[in-house]
Amino acid sequence: MQLTTLLSEEEFKNTLNELGIKKGDNICLHSALYNLGLPVIQHKAYLQKLCEILMQHIGEEGSIAMPSFTYSFCNNEIFNVQKSFSKMGTLNEFFRKNYAKRTLDPNFSYSVWGAKSQYLLDADSTETFGKDGIFARLKNIDAKMLDIGQTFSWTFMHYAEKMANVPYRYDKKFTGQICDNDKIYETYVIYFVRNLDKPSHINAHDQFCEISKTLKRSHIDKCNFLYFDLKELYDFMIEKLQKDKNYFLIRN
Repeated sequence: MQLTTLLSEEEFKNTLNELGIKKGDNICLHSALYNLGLPVIQHKAYLQKLCEILMQHIGEEGSIAMPSFTYSFCNNEIFNVQKSFSKMGTLNEFFRKNYAKRTLDPNFSYSVWGAKSQYLLDADSTETFGKDGIFARLKNIDAKMLDIGQTFSWTFMHYAEKMANVPYRYDKKFTGQICDNDKIYETYVIYFVRNLDKPSHINAHDQFCEISKTLKRSHIDKCNFLYFDLKELYDFMIEKLQKDKNYFLIRN
Protein backbone atom coordinates (compact mmCIF):
# COMPACT_ATOMS: atom_id res chain seq x y z
CA MET A 1 0.00 0.00 0.00
CA GLN A 2 1.31 3.45 -0.90
CA LEU A 3 0.94 5.74 2.12
CA THR A 4 2.41 9.00 0.80
CA THR A 5 3.96 10.24 -2.41
CA LEU A 6 7.32 9.00 -1.05
CA LEU A 7 6.44 6.24 1.42
CA SER A 8 4.85 2.85 0.99
CA GLU A 9 3.91 0.43 3.75
CA GLU A 10 6.66 -1.92 2.59
CA GLU A 11 9.26 0.86 2.55
CA PHE A 12 8.43 1.84 6.13
CA LYS A 13 8.74 -1.76 7.32
CA ASN A 14 12.04 -2.18 5.48
CA THR A 15 13.36 1.03 7.03
CA LEU A 16 12.56 -0.21 10.54
CA ASN A 17 14.50 -3.37 9.74
CA GLU A 18 17.45 -1.42 8.32
CA LEU A 19 17.62 0.59 11.55
CA GLY A 20 17.80 -2.61 13.57
CA ILE A 21 14.50 -2.02 15.37
CA LYS A 22 13.33 -5.32 16.81
CA LYS A 23 10.83 -6.98 19.11
CA GLY A 24 11.01 -5.68 22.66
CA ASP A 25 12.66 -2.35 21.83
CA ASN A 26 11.62 0.70 23.86
CA ILE A 27 11.30 3.67 21.52
CA CYS A 28 11.10 7.41 22.08
CA LEU A 29 9.81 8.81 18.80
CA HIS A 30 10.20 12.30 17.36
CA SER A 31 8.94 12.99 13.85
CA ALA A 32 8.52 15.54 11.10
CA LEU A 33 6.15 13.73 8.75
CA TYR A 34 6.11 16.42 6.07
CA ASN A 35 9.50 15.05 5.00
CA LEU A 36 7.76 11.86 3.88
CA GLY A 37 5.62 13.57 1.25
CA LEU A 38 1.89 14.14 0.95
CA PRO A 39 -0.47 11.35 2.03
CA VAL A 40 -2.19 9.57 -0.84
CA ILE A 41 -4.73 7.93 1.49
CA GLN A 42 -7.10 9.47 4.02
CA HIS A 43 -5.02 11.24 6.68
CA LYS A 44 -6.45 9.30 9.63
CA ALA A 45 -5.79 6.00 7.84
CA TYR A 46 -2.22 7.13 7.15
CA LEU A 47 -1.50 7.92 10.80
CA GLN A 48 -3.20 4.73 11.92
CA LYS A 49 -1.08 2.64 9.55
CA LEU A 50 2.17 4.22 10.77
CA CYS A 51 1.27 3.56 14.42
CA GLU A 52 0.13 0.00 13.77
CA ILE A 53 3.23 -0.93 11.75
CA LEU A 54 5.49 0.38 14.49
CA MET A 55 3.55 -1.31 17.31
CA GLN A 56 3.45 -4.62 15.46
CA HIS A 57 7.17 -4.37 14.73
CA ILE A 58 8.24 -4.07 18.39
CA GLY A 59 5.41 -6.21 19.74
CA GLU A 60 3.68 -6.11 23.11
CA GLU A 61 7.00 -6.64 24.88
CA GLY A 62 8.24 -3.32 23.50
CA SER A 63 7.17 0.23 24.36
CA ILE A 64 6.62 3.54 22.59
CA ALA A 65 6.81 7.04 24.09
CA MET A 66 5.90 10.10 22.04
CA PRO A 67 6.08 13.66 23.37
CA SER A 68 2.66 15.26 23.80
CA PHE A 69 3.92 18.55 25.22
CA THR A 70 1.39 21.31 25.93
CA TYR A 71 3.41 23.84 28.01
CA SER A 72 0.13 24.39 29.86
CA PHE A 73 1.54 25.79 33.11
CA CYS A 74 4.02 27.93 31.17
CA ASN A 75 0.99 29.53 29.50
CA ASN A 76 -1.16 29.77 32.65
CA GLU A 77 -3.57 27.15 31.30
CA ILE A 78 -5.29 24.19 32.95
CA PHE A 79 -3.73 20.92 31.85
CA ASN A 80 -6.44 18.43 30.92
CA VAL A 81 -4.78 15.03 30.81
CA GLN A 82 -7.36 13.55 28.46
CA LYS A 83 -8.18 16.58 26.33
CA SER A 84 -5.31 19.10 26.16
CA PHE A 85 -4.06 19.19 22.58
CA SER A 86 -0.45 18.21 21.98
CA LYS A 87 1.75 20.74 20.22
CA MET A 88 4.03 18.00 18.87
CA GLY A 89 2.43 17.18 15.53
CA THR A 90 -0.37 15.10 14.05
CA LEU A 91 1.20 11.66 14.54
CA ASN A 92 1.82 12.28 18.23
CA GLU A 93 -1.69 13.59 18.78
CA PHE A 94 -3.26 10.67 16.91
CA PHE A 95 -1.18 8.20 18.92
CA ARG A 96 -2.17 9.93 22.18
CA LYS A 97 -5.89 9.88 21.45
CA ASN A 98 -6.13 6.38 20.02
CA TYR A 99 -3.52 4.12 21.60
CA ALA A 100 -1.70 5.62 24.56
CA LYS A 101 -1.95 6.73 28.16
CA ARG A 102 -0.56 10.13 29.06
CA THR A 103 1.80 11.16 31.83
CA LEU A 104 0.71 13.91 34.23
CA ASP A 105 3.36 16.51 33.42
CA PRO A 106 1.47 19.74 32.56
CA ASN A 107 4.31 21.03 30.38
CA PHE A 108 6.14 17.97 29.05
CA SER A 109 3.68 15.10 29.02
CA TYR A 110 4.43 11.89 27.12
CA SER A 111 1.99 9.47 25.50
CA VAL A 112 3.10 5.92 26.27
CA TRP A 113 2.13 2.44 25.13
CA GLY A 114 3.50 -1.04 25.74
CA ALA A 115 5.23 -3.16 28.34
CA LYS A 116 7.02 -0.30 30.12
CA SER A 117 4.13 2.16 29.96
CA GLN A 118 3.21 1.96 33.66
CA TYR A 119 6.82 2.50 34.70
CA LEU A 120 6.90 5.63 32.55
CA LEU A 121 3.50 6.81 33.78
CA ASP A 122 4.80 6.60 37.36
CA ALA A 123 7.69 8.98 36.65
CA ASP A 124 7.99 12.10 38.82
CA SER A 125 5.81 14.62 37.00
CA THR A 126 6.72 17.53 39.30
CA GLU A 127 10.35 17.67 38.18
CA THR A 128 10.54 16.72 34.53
CA PHE A 129 14.32 16.82 34.22
CA GLY A 130 15.01 15.44 37.69
CA LYS A 131 16.50 12.15 38.84
CA ASP A 132 13.19 10.27 38.56
CA GLY A 133 11.48 12.21 35.78
CA ILE A 134 10.35 10.82 32.44
CA PHE A 135 13.75 11.31 30.81
CA ALA A 136 15.58 9.51 33.59
CA ARG A 137 13.15 6.62 33.26
CA LEU A 138 13.56 6.47 29.49
CA LYS A 139 17.28 6.13 30.07
CA ASN A 140 16.69 3.48 32.74
CA ILE A 141 14.75 1.24 30.35
CA ASP A 142 17.45 1.56 27.66
CA ALA A 143 15.12 3.44 25.35
CA LYS A 144 16.21 4.30 21.83
CA MET A 145 15.46 7.51 19.98
CA LEU A 146 13.73 7.11 16.63
CA ASP A 147 13.97 10.43 14.82
CA ILE A 148 11.93 10.52 11.59
CA GLY A 149 12.85 13.52 9.48
CA GLN A 150 16.02 14.34 11.43
CA THR A 151 14.16 16.76 13.72
CA PHE A 152 17.02 17.10 16.22
CA SER A 153 14.31 18.20 18.69
CA TRP A 154 15.76 16.08 21.45
CA THR A 155 14.39 17.57 24.66
CA PHE A 156 16.12 14.67 26.40
CA MET A 157 19.36 16.69 26.14
CA HIS A 158 18.09 19.10 28.82
CA TYR A 159 17.98 16.18 31.25
CA ALA A 160 21.74 15.72 30.84
CA GLU A 161 22.20 19.47 31.28
CA LYS A 162 20.17 19.33 34.49
CA MET A 163 22.21 16.45 35.87
CA ALA A 164 25.39 18.40 35.04
CA ASN A 165 23.89 21.58 36.56
CA VAL A 166 24.85 23.84 33.66
CA PRO A 167 24.98 27.56 34.50
CA TYR A 168 22.82 28.77 31.61
CA ARG A 169 19.66 27.03 32.90
CA TYR A 170 17.96 27.15 36.28
CA ASP A 171 15.01 25.62 38.12
CA LYS A 172 11.79 27.61 37.93
CA LYS A 173 8.57 26.68 39.73
CA PHE A 174 5.24 26.83 37.89
CA THR A 175 1.89 26.34 39.61
CA GLY A 176 -1.51 25.57 38.13
CA GLN A 177 -4.39 23.13 37.85
CA ILE A 178 -4.57 19.66 36.37
CA CYS A 179 -7.85 18.10 35.26
CA ASP A 180 -7.67 14.31 35.24
CA ASN A 181 -10.89 12.43 34.43
CA ASP A 182 -12.90 15.52 35.43
CA LYS A 183 -11.15 15.81 38.80
CA ILE A 184 -9.32 19.13 39.19
CA TYR A 185 -6.46 19.69 41.59
CA GLU A 186 -3.73 22.25 42.26
CA THR A 187 -0.10 21.31 41.83
CA TYR A 188 3.30 22.60 40.77
CA VAL A 189 6.17 21.62 38.48
CA ILE A 190 9.85 22.46 38.37
CA TYR A 191 11.07 23.30 34.87
CA PHE A 192 14.80 23.61 34.17
CA VAL A 193 14.37 26.74 32.08
CA ARG A 194 16.79 28.60 29.87
CA ASN A 195 18.33 31.77 31.31
CA LEU A 196 17.24 34.41 28.82
CA ASP A 197 20.07 36.71 29.93
CA LYS A 198 22.70 34.26 28.74
CA PRO A 199 23.27 32.87 25.24
CA SER A 200 22.35 29.24 25.61
CA HIS A 201 21.49 27.65 22.29
CA ILE A 202 23.22 24.28 22.32
CA ASN A 203 24.38 21.95 19.60
CA ALA A 204 25.10 18.51 21.01
CA HIS A 205 23.42 16.43 18.31
CA ASP A 206 25.90 17.09 15.47
CA GLN A 207 28.86 16.16 17.63
CA PHE A 208 27.06 13.13 19.02
CA CYS A 209 26.16 11.85 15.55
CA GLU A 210 29.83 12.00 14.55
CA ILE A 211 31.06 9.80 17.42
CA SER A 212 28.05 7.59 18.22
CA LYS A 213 28.63 3.84 18.17
CA THR A 214 24.92 2.98 18.37
CA LEU A 215 23.59 5.42 15.77
CA LYS A 216 22.03 3.87 12.67
CA ARG A 217 20.77 5.85 9.70
CA SER A 218 18.40 5.22 6.86
CA HIS A 219 16.50 7.41 4.43
CA ILE A 220 13.55 7.49 2.10
CA ASP A 221 14.20 10.04 -0.61
CA LYS A 222 15.34 13.10 1.40
CA CYS A 223 13.74 12.02 4.68
CA ASN A 224 16.41 10.86 7.11
CA PHE A 225 15.79 8.33 9.89
CA LEU A 226 18.05 8.16 12.95
CA TYR A 227 18.03 5.45 15.62
CA PHE A 228 20.33 5.40 18.66
CA ASP A 229 20.60 4.67 22.38
CA LEU A 230 19.48 7.52 24.64
CA LYS A 231 21.87 6.34 27.34
CA GLU A 232 24.77 6.80 24.93
CA LEU A 233 23.66 10.38 24.26
CA TYR A 234 23.37 10.99 28.00
CA ASP A 235 26.81 9.55 28.77
CA PHE A 236 28.37 11.55 25.94
CA MET A 237 26.90 14.84 27.18
CA ILE A 238 27.73 14.19 30.83
CA GLU A 239 31.35 13.38 29.98
CA LYS A 240 31.77 16.65 28.07
CA LEU A 241 29.83 18.78 30.58
CA GLN A 242 31.83 17.49 33.53
CA LYS A 243 34.92 18.96 31.88
CA ASP A 244 33.28 22.16 30.64
CA LYS A 245 29.71 23.08 31.60
CA ASN A 246 29.50 25.41 28.58
CA TYR A 247 30.86 22.79 26.17
CA PHE A 248 27.81 22.62 23.87
CA LEU A 249 26.96 26.30 23.72
CA ILE A 250 26.89 27.87 20.27
CA ARG A 251 28.77 31.11 20.61
CA ASN A 252 28.11 34.11 18.40
